[in-house]
Amino acid sequence: MSTPQDLPSTMQALTFSTRGLPPQTLTPNTLPLPSPLLGTLLIRTSYASLSPGATIMMALFPSIMYRYPAIPELDFSGTVVAAPPTDATGDQADSSAFKPGDLIFGSIPVGLHLRGVGALAEYIVLPPSTVAHLPTHASISEADMLVQASGLPVSGCTALALVKAAKLEAGMRVLVNGASGGVGSLVVQMVRRAVGVSGAVVAVCSEGNAEMVKGLGAGEVVDYVTHAPVYEELAKRCGLGGEWGVEFDVVIDAFGVQELWNNCAGFLKKEGRWVTVGIAIGEYSVLAMLGAVGKMAGNALWPVWAGGVDRRYIQVTATANGEELKELGGMVERGEVKGVVEGVWGMEEVGEAYEIMKSKRARGKIAVKVDSRRE
Repeated sequence: MSTPQDLPSTMQALTFSTRGLPPQTLTPNTLPLPSPLLGTLLIRTSYASLSPGATIMMALFPSIMYRYPAIPELDFSGTVVAAPPTDATGDQADSSAFKPGDLIFGSIPVGLHLRGVGALAEYIVLPPSTVAHLPTHASISEADMLVQASGLPVSGCTALALVKAAKLEAGMRVLVNGASGGVGSLVVQMVRRAVGVSGAVVAVCSEGNAEMVKGLGAGEVVDYVTHAPVYEELAKRCGLGGEWGVEFDVVIDAFGVQELWNNCAGFLKKEGRWVTVGIAIGEYSVLAMLGAVGKMAGNALWPVWAGGVDRRYIQVTATANGEELKELGGMVERGEVKGVVEGVWGMEEVGEAYEIMKSKRARGKIAVKVDSRRE
């Protein structure tokens, strides 16, 4: 199908052509406008959100794995510009469910991303299986929803996977570590709904984010700075005669702190579940990543008699797909969850945005405004 006549022949994007950390590797670029094939969607990007996972790929994946120049980032919100129909099945199915003008949010699959497709570009071509209609809510404007939704796909699907793996029930006591981050802020809301008013949600985050996290559903917050090492504080409060006097049924680690897992026997019931995103790497290096992979394998497999932790370790991985995006959208529309956004940066300010994201201290997600026409 030919490109619609009212569209430009080129687009603006940030690109990278070598392995390394953003923003140092990023360059503003003018690229040809991508043309949608039958059964795909041409999308004009409104906002993109920054992802630690995408940064890890840029920094650590060998150059041979990427098709350069490549565009960074995976998650976005935007507007369907063209939706050529097809009778095909699979990823190209349901293109008829979208029409030009529809507001959507979605995530670029890793396979397509490695072929150069990214969210920090004015236009994207994707199969309809990777997007969902933008949710609506009476208390959230369309403009604000586009910002929130840009950060939902991977973080939201990861939060869903964590909560589903936790097998929560009403009345349970749950600890959420990393509760103020992009994943953790969504987990807190989902956990509160799952355990109900009879359950307890305790969050670990900094004191500066405590009120925000309580507003999402946490009954109590433990400041990991004031109470370092926080595992000792948790064990003290859970122990006999402690403030709580009872251990947790489930711990959901949305950040990935190995030290917390190593010492969880003091605050997690023996039959409880430790559900985690894995281990956060201390630096963006191949050695650090290999070390984290080794520790994650040891956490799941190392026997107790050889020094392993006597608790059940469950690690989840998640990718965004259309069905889970619809599920997330429904939760937003029903008021069950909302996206938390640290702030919005322009494309020309993306360097500052990346530095905040890499600090691992952002509150929720970091959004980048791609479509300069939206004010």
